[in-house]
Amino acid sequence: MLILQNILNKLYNFRHLSKKEISHIFSMIINKKVNHSQLVAILISLKMKGIHTEEIIGAVNTIRNYTNSKIYNITSSKNIISDIVGTGGDNLHTLNISTSSAFIAASCGIKIAKHINSCVSSTAGSADIISLLGYPLNHSFIDAQKLLNNYNLCFLFAQKYYSFFSDIMAVRKQLKTYTIFNIVGPLINPFQPKIILIGVSDPRLLKPMIYTLKYLQYYRAAVVYCRGMDEISLHNDTIVFELYNQKIHNYILTPKSFGLNYISIKDLIGISIKDNTKKLIQLLKGQCQNISYINTVAANVAFLLKLNGYDNLIANTRLAIDQIYSGSSYNYIAELINQGYIKNHYV
Repeated sequence: MLILQNILNKLYNFRHLSKKEISHIFSMIINKKVNHSQLVAILISLKMKGIHTEEIIGAVNTIRNYTNSKIYNITSSKNIISDIVGTGGDNLHTLNISTSSAFIAASCGIKIAKHINSCVSSTAGSADIISLLGYPLNHSFIDAQKLLNNYNLCFLFAQKYYSFFSDIMAVRKQLKTYTIFNIVGPLINPFQPKIILIGVSDPRLLKPMIYTLKYLQYYRAAVVYCRGMDEISLHNDTIVFELYNQKIHNYILTPKSFGLNYISIKDLIGISIKDNTKKLIQLLKGQCQNISYINTVAANVAFLLKLNGYDNLIANTRLAIDQIYSGSSYNYIAELINQGYIKNHYV
């Protein structure tokens, strides 16, 4: 019989947990059998020890098994589904790069089912931005599938599909740092995309994440890290661990890889949820004046296009930049307003 205190003692001694042990912990969390102090101890000790591949796999499998009825097979979509996500926790308070990139990538023809949540340590999480745009976070699965099929993009609010995420949010916000939930979040997307681009804020997560993606049999995936930022960025070189045909390759991307120049990270800092949302709208309308923001989004879109089989990063970057300047990416928002999906909107 597994006893929580024995597992905690193992963590306190910086020892990795087995799949069975982490599964036991997550079962207790899901079933609300841990108190506030125990949850804090679990989350912090896991982070301080360094999260291992077996622990990520065990946590993901437990959540998937427990909430199996909420995992959907998308059969009507003609294209492979992708996701693009930063795990958060970098405390850099930047603009919402992955959310912005999702809009642009969708307008480039990539189907994106983006799994989102509220912010824990940043200025604004994806869900905060999307909610302010007026997007209905609690729309039905059927509506989400329609949006994906018709407009190449839907957003899936984690707390709708996994109710226990709401229960632990208060603790996560108090901690103001990434935890194992930031790591498992992208891996429990209800639509189970086969292609994913994940950014991490801690280089120690690169290998555990990519080996987890291999175990979970993603078709093609990459985990990236850029000098403290959980995205592909241009303020420094980006470390990439890529999975393709179940083989892992690691390499470095520079701005030159995209045909771009280095930027200052100061150009990517966001002020507030409203400011981040305003800048996103400007980007989608082709009215953005922040070249660093445009180019960073374009680089992320370019790499997601690469994961979808378009191998020329420089050509992909040019396509993304042209798409941004055209303003056509805003058509998604305009169409959702016309269709009645978006009603009270900050546009």
